[in-house]
Amino acid sequence: TGDSDRLIQLKVEEQALIAAYNTASIEKYTTIYNGEEIDLEGIYEIGKQIGTDEMYTLLREVYAEKNTVLGDIYIDMINVRNEIAELSGYDTYAEYSYEKEYYRDYSPNDSKMLFDSVKETIVPIYESITQQIDYNNIYGAYNKAGFSEENLIEKSKECIEMISDSFSDTFSFMIDNNLNNIGADENRMDMSYTTYIYGYDVPFMFVTTEDSIFDLQSVIHEFGHYYAFNNYVSKGNVSLDISEVNSQGLEVLSWEYYDEIYGEEIGYDVYLYMLSLMTESIITGCMYDEFQQKAYALEDPSISEINKIYYELCGEYGREVYDSGSGEGYLWVDITHNFIAPFYYISYAVSAMVSLEIWQIQIENPEKALNFYMDFVKNSATVTSLELLVSAVGIPSPFDEDSAVRLSDKVDEMLADAKESDSAA
Repeated sequence: TGDSDRLIQLKVEEQALIAAYNTASIEKYTTIYNGEEIDLEGIYEIGKQIGTDEMYTLLREVYAEKNTVLGDIYIDMINVRNEIAELSGYDTYAEYSYEKEYYRDYSPNDSKMLFDSVKETIVPIYESITQQIDYNNIYGAYNKAGFSEENLIEKSKECIEMISDSFSDTFSFMIDNNLNNIGADENRMDMSYTTYIYGYDVPFMFVTTEDSIFDLQSVIHEFGHYYAFNNYVSKGNVSLDISEVNSQGLEVLSWEYYDEIYGEEIGYDVYLYMLSLMTESIITGCMYDEFQQKAYALEDPSISEINKIYYELCGEYGREVYDSGSGEGYLWVDITHNFIAPFYYISYAVSAMVSLEIWQIQIENPEKALNFYMDFVKNSATVTSLELLVSAVGIPSPFDEDSAVRLSDKVDEMLADAKESDSAA
């Protein structure tokens, strides 16, 4: 039929635009400084010499150029994808993407309800957490705790076994059978992931290290995927949101043992830092989904309108933005997902909300939290709906009206208790 032929054509156009984005995104964008061209790397190199104000002026000039080039591609993507949604029988591309691309059991309207509660409650608690962190303890914590590339696997196993001995056999099996690649070298991809090797019917974990506290967290995160795939989830078939709870959930369970891993002096600050990052993922997950929903809803989108949407949302979500002086923000072009995986980002927020429900339980009862996590992972093999899965294991839905408030209250309580302990000491 005509619609089928047009859909095929649109899909081809979409892939061509993604290819154009991939090329344009790695170009070097420049401005003029002292009569010579300078790019982003050069601006950061001289940043301390020229001062913050002048550095930001140069950054805005470079991003203005980058924004113009990538913005044109983005508008073409919006037009193509909106037509794909319309021909597929959907009112919006957001609805199409949620259902057809990510197989979610919640809608863009459900996410909209989360946006306001995150702005009102999660943004303030994120700021409260970051204000309590002694960042001097974060820098160098990895080496101070005796971590190295040589002993990372051993120390990761120690941490995982602190959470539960039930993980030990799977971790040992992964190491003994070389079903992992953990390390750093010039020729490896700068990313971490867990995949499934269908020919051998086993998962495989890949982690790129950087000699920082993120190395332990990356191993634990990816092992959450590995454990689920190896023991319950057939060939890694699981929804994005559920899969991320399998990994993030194990992360939050590890925080309890940071005093033992990093030492009491710095363990609490690393704990707070990781909590701040997961809280931040809720904020950015919601912000970029709201950004996409508003951009794709524009009748005749322009780069200026899209920039203004981004600028306004940065203010509402407490994000940094290079103010161009015209109420426009440019940095959205740095987020690859905006171009190649629209409406992906909300999964970071939703999975983090569920994982932090497990964290709240752990504060009161670590054994109970572990049981909730294990039940979640076990049931993720057969329950493909996130809403049904959290209901089945007794974890509140991230879309409950009081989920964000409950998280905010628990963080406030934890920070107050820590402050009282410091005063008593």
